[in-house]
Amino acid sequence: KKINQLSATIAQANATISDLKIQLSAYWSQIPVTAAETNTTTTTTITAAAVTPKLMVVPLSIDRIRSKTDELGKLILKYLQHCTQQVKKMHETRIQLAKVQMDEFKALEDFEQIATPTQSNTHFLFKPKMKLWLTKNKNYQILSKCVELDIPPKTIDKVDFSFKIDESIISQDEAQTIYNKMRQITKDFRTQAMTS
Repeated sequence: KKINQLSATIAQANATISDLKIQLSAYWSQIPVTAAETNTTTTTTITAAAVTPKLMVVPLSIDRIRSKTDELGKLILKYLQHCTQQVKKMHETRIQLAKVQMDEFKALEDFEQIATPTQSNTHFLFKPKMKLWLTKNKNYQILSKCVELDIPPKTIDKVDFSFKIDESIISQDEAQTIYNKMRQITKDFRTQAMTS
């Protein structure tokens, strides 16, 4: 689905580029090019040659307009390819993963067809246990990352063991030390709740 959307977006961008080419060629055909022409005049009394630039209006040729629009189209296409390179790589990875999963499924179907009854029973015995293990392993990986980043999951209540301290009784440094200890106790409690 995403690949089709990306292809549609690229096709739309190509249509926009073609439209811009047409508009640009129409614009360039209306703008004249100025060319500098040099005239040299020599006289008998003056030994130096005087060079006077003269501006001359020359219309652009169709081939030159077409080449410029093609260059512009190639530049825009190269820019689009550069910007969508990460998306392309991500979708290619997904396609490769889907192909591997398809091969695994075909291998499973082949196994089910040629397996002996004992092998089939063993397969059906281990299949739910493997699913359960995969689920537990995935949850463990998620929880270990949450512990590492100190992000409690929704299943654990956000417990905060910090209380207000009257700072008029003790100094500000002592109060800050107590606050740090309370934060550490809260962090340790969350870690123990996530890992047990």
